[in-house]
Amino acid sequence: MNSKYVAIAVTTECNLKCPYCQSTGESIPNVQGIWNYNRLKEVITAFLKVGYRNFRITGGEPTTVPYLGELLEFILQNPDVRVRINTNGCNIEKYIDHLSSQTEVIFSIDGLKNVFSPKKLTDELLKKIQYLQSKNISIRLNCVVTKQNADEIPELIQFCSEEGLDLKLLDLSPRAEYQGKIENDFWNNNYFELNKLRIHFPKVSSDFRTNMIKKGTGIPMSGYSLENGHWLQIKDSSKGAYYASVCNNCQYKDNCIEGVFSLSLSVGEILRIANCVNQNYWIKLSGLNQRQIEEELKKMENLFFSNS
Repeated sequence: MNSKYVAIAVTTECNLKCPYCQSTGESIPNVQGIWNYNRLKEVITAFLKVGYRNFRITGGEPTTVPYLGELLEFILQNPDVRVRINTNGCNIEKYIDHLSSQTEVIFSIDGLKNVFSPKKLTDELLKKIQYLQSKNISIRLNCVVTKQNADEIPELIQFCSEEGLDLKLLDLSPRAEYQGKIENDFWNNNYFELNKLRIHFPKVSSDFRTNMIKKGTGIPMSGYSLENGHWLQIKDSSKGAYYASVCNNCQYKDNCIEGVFSLSLSVGEILRIANCVNQNYWIKLSGLNQRQIEEELKKMENLFFSNS
């Protein structure tokens, strides 16, 4: 791996119900709950021992977890560590004192005015973002583009350019489940091709780049530089993804849009690669001690990253 990175879904709980999410968030399906804090510290310690220095805290909504502040302090006591937090922003003000230059807050925003989702950039949320900016906390907005909000994206891009905010646009992921319901027509009725927005991108920047977050992994990313060192990034799953050799014979590969990107810790103490649904490649950490967890981590790295 070029940069050891793990996403940690600390909870499946969320205070909002966004239509394109699954009911367990980024955790494995059909398991609800929250990580035990002491156990999570043990697992994270094993990741640190093996050399992981990039952590993404997600959920559900991580700011609903009562120990989030303690968790951030625990991870950030290592000076070379960086932590990203995925949040809808509703409760982020509770944790401002726990944030630092080592952290990045990623706000999930679905538009400036739209009402199809509860996540829009309200005046209250903007004030929180501006306050974090004043504290030199890195900020990024993530926006899932659908037919419901596509017409707002040009204005959102211009807004981020003017406000000095990074912006990442993502297309709608095809799932069997959206907020706990099987809705076969949801993706068909709401998917919007990101290519249709490209005519608007040069209006805010002429500096176009095509690269990946990490060499040889995940979905290739393209993007534009904005003002003052900020950027617009596009994650377009229709462009395909990168896989490891072990993925070639996987029965789920045709439905896997993430490919091989980062390791992921799920509620239920499951270690897997990204959002992999093949349980043959899941590792159950429950009952394992720190040394055993370290060994399992090394196995996962060798399996997915040695030949990506």
